[in-house]
Amino acid sequence: MGIAGRAIGGATLGLVAMAVITTGHPVPAGAQTSYNLDFCKRVEPRPGVGLVTRQCGTTFTTADAYVGLVAQLYNVQDSMTVALELHDPEQALVWRAGEAIQVRAGYYYPVYTLWTVLPVAADEAALAAEHPRLASQRIRIEGRPARERLGEWTLGLRMNNGPPLTRKFTLR
Repeated sequence: MGIAGRAIGGATLGLVAMAVITTGHPVPAGAQTSYNLDFCKRVEPRPGVGLVTRQCGTTFTTADAYVGLVAQLYNVQDSMTVALELHDPEQALVWRAGEAIQVRAGYYYPVYTLWTVLPVAADEAALAAEHPRLASQRIRIEGRPARERLGEWTLGLRMNNGPPLTRKFTLR
């Protein structure tokens, strides 16, 4: 799976995608792609297992090392583009990333996961000590760090340029 990202205001952006391809099963008739957006205190990428998340919720503090931003798409039967955007409490766009999902005919992704981390109390070295992929997939924000941007953050998910689907979390 690919890593996609682009720069906004000089910030480096990253996004990691993990997918499980089911083969030999018919594509579910009439099933549509659905999604879930999660925010977690701990994310752990595991080969062969996917992403393990822990302590998920909607309220975090400046003492938390990071907030894992996790988008899961279910029953992806068709190729599509997915874009994620993160806005701070002042509604400034601080991060944007996209992924082109390619699905071969006759196959589907029962779960397609896109994730990244927003550092709060942790620096790059602390993230790398927990798991090397956390450091490489962190969101780099220009200007004030996340721990100084208290309030309600908004994560938006857009599939195939459709309307944004949003979920919020609070940083205290």
